[in-house]
Amino acid sequence: MRELRAVEFAVSTFEREWHNLSIVFYGDNQSAMIILRKGSMKRELNEIARRVEKMRERMGASFKFFWIPREMNAEADLASRDVDTDDWSLQGWVFDQATNKWGSPDIDLFADENNAKCVRFVSRLPCRGAAAVDAFSLPFLWTGALLWCVPPTALLCKTLAWMRGVRARGILGLPYWTSHPVFPRLFLPDSSPPFVKDYLMFPEGTQILNPGSCPIGELLRSIYGTVGQTDPSLQPLLVQSIEGAKASSTMRVYSGSFDKLRAYARERGLDPACPTSLVIFSLRQVQEGKSLATLKTLSASFNHFVASPPPLVSQLLSYVHQSSRRQTTVSHHGHVPRSHVDRLVQYASQNPHDLPVLRAAMGAALAFAALLRVSELVSLRWDDLNWSEGRLGVRVRRAKNDQFGEGRETFVSIEDPSPVLSLFQQYRSLTASSPWLFPSLTIPELPIKPDSFRQDLTQLCSRAGVER
Repeated sequence: MRELRAVEFAVSTFEREWHNLSIVFYGDNQSAMIILRKGSMKRELNEIARRVEKMRERMGASFKFFWIPREMNAEADLASRDVDTDDWSLQGWVFDQATNKWGSPDIDLFADENNAKCVRFVSRLPCRGAAAVDAFSLPFLWTGALLWCVPPTALLCKTLAWMRGVRARGILGLPYWTSHPVFPRLFLPDSSPPFVKDYLMFPEGTQILNPGSCPIGELLRSIYGTVGQTDPSLQPLLVQSIEGAKASSTMRVYSGSFDKLRAYARERGLDPACPTSLVIFSLRQVQEGKSLATLKTLSASFNHFVASPPPLVSQLLSYVHQSSRRQTTVSHHGHVPRSHVDRLVQYASQNPHDLPVLRAAMGAALAFAALLRVSELVSLRWDDLNWSEGRLGVRVRRAKNDQFGEGRETFVSIEDPSPVLSLFQQYRSLTASSPWLFPSLTIPELPIKPDSFRQDLTQLCSRAGVER
């Protein structure tokens, strides 16, 4: 069905251009090629073939349909799966309100056959009914008419430059995006620039956009609205389910990665939610020598906060990821020798009343011996420790690789006497009032945060002369 509709769409799009020509169609679906040649017993499929044949007769053209293996049709197959994320438009009532205020525009410079607001429109790519393709390639379109301009956010600066350059008269639609480079040119601190005669501004949250052919946002809005109509009490649960699908630590990583993409995109006037911005920023990350893990985290954060990129973009990102493996390898930190931990313990023993030093040294010794991550270390309570016959039992309540949430237990051998045991006893006497093994110094009822512990450990290494 999809292949048949693709042929029908192509014929209807180029009906004028293909008049009296011989056209050859190649497709990787054998059934579709046969149906277009001979028809089908299924009414719906046969109707498409008949419509194609009627258009061919009107055109006076000759059509031939050939099957080719998918391997020979890779470029067209991949392009057919692409989704245009910039074909959104303003809703009809917004257009009506603008035209009632400023008059009816003569041409829509950024549209397609599905979202055009004027009879005459210019498209990004060839499509049915378009008066022209690529508004920036035809300067005469910008003069002598009232323009309707709602360009993709990445083209706002270029659109404004063209409108000012040719002194165009038009209605420009854009989001209220204060960090976009075009914003200070349109919204001065004390007044409007002389080339802006009037404007309309809609309250935040007003639904003024049609999402276009990219279905994800529209589908989510539809589901959210249906849930609200059926049982409004379930809407918060839906939001929590989406937000809580990942662990809090994973969400922090995703948020940090996407914040970097957002900052990079907005500095350059790009839309952070556009897949092209993801590709550009990924290339920048490769250029800066970032690891493959960093690139994959970036893609995962985009998938979570925005949507999965179209297949063509996903394939391109895969190439970028593969190329990063062939860049200069990154030298990771080597294994921490036991001598480093001993030096930290020795330094802490010489400063028995410096609680931050004792806490960092104690944590380093315990993490080294029990093979604990920082997140696991700082979540330990005193009652998670069990001392028995020179062996310290450590119960880890929440481990990163604990899929069933059952926790795990590990054991550490500590000689008696030993510097570590002495340090342990001294540290215990200073933190006895807190239930946490590594409490916050400002709020003892709470554990220290992982980042704060890392900072303390870094400072301790520097003071003790240990190279990290």
